[in-house]
Amino acid sequence: MDEWIVAGDAAFLAKAQHRVEQFIEKASILVLASHSLHICRQWCNKAIWIERGEIRMSGEIESVLADFTKGT
Repeated sequence: MDEWIVAGDAAFLAKAQHRVEQFIEKASILVLASHSLHICRQWCNKAIWIERGEIRMSGEIESVLADFTKGT
């Protein structure tokens, strides 16, 4: 997701964000892969931190991101 979120102009970004928010409203589960902590915080409530193909941590978004930022 990172590439298309940062690649467009303001109108494109607004349209893309609106579309993702529509998916989130309708979905029971939506899997989002991103390197952007901002995007993860904005749209996720749970996270799985994967490093070198192994799960390092999973749980509530803020808890996982707090450990992730300490470990990077």
